[in-house]
Amino acid sequence: KKIKKIYIWGHSLDRSDASYIKEIFSFNFEKVAHSIEVIIFYYDEWAKFELLNNLLDILGKDIVEKWMKKGWLKFEQNPDIAKLNNIEPVELSKLAEA
Repeated sequence: KKIKKIYIWGHSLDRSDASYIKEIFSFNFEKVAHSIEVIIFYYDEWAKFELLNNLLDILGKDIVEKWMKKGWLKFEQNPDIAKLNNIEPVELSKLAEA
């Protein structure tokens, strides 16, 4: 069975997101084969702490801990999209002059 990855980027993962968070985390239980990995992107360490805290609030410690221990839930820092795409930064004031 192929593992599907779910990437979450730019969400607060607060109570307003609870329904889809619970749906995503309803997979990967003991009787179901491991089929889902969740990768949550964060801006900085404070944001990572907030996202983890929000998940704990919605799902509870046991589920979050289990997913992290099994490697099904990972946190990764936001990639530098400009660098990945070889985009040079441009000053907005120079764009306005053109």
